[in-house]
Formats: sequence, C-alpha cells, structure tokens
Amino acid sequence: MRCLNQIIEWRGQPQAIRIDNGPEYISGTLMTWAEKRNIRLEYIRPGKPQQNAYIER
Repeated sequence: MRCLNQIIEWRGQPQAIRIDNGPEYISGTLMTWAEKRNIRLEYIRPGKPQQNAYIER
C-alpha cells in the first residue's frame, strides 16, 4: 500500500484500477484501501486477457 500511496502522491489518484484476477484473489487490504479512497477495482472478465493486453505481452 505504501507504493500505491506514493504513486498517488506523484501522479494523482486514479478513478479505477484494473485487476487481472477475480475478487477471490484480491486481498482484503487492497479492497479496504481502495474503498477508503473511492477508487473502483475493475476486474477483467475470465478468459479475456486482451482486456489487459499490456500485462499479458
């Protein structure tokens, strides 16, 4: 969380963060952190890696 807070200080707060895995793989800490800052966690659909092509390259 420290790194994400630092990035927000440098670049500004995003409206959403795209997450590669479903909610069962996301830690409660990240979910709580995002909720406190009003940042949406957007999940890519299963079997659709092209929705996150930058990471999949």
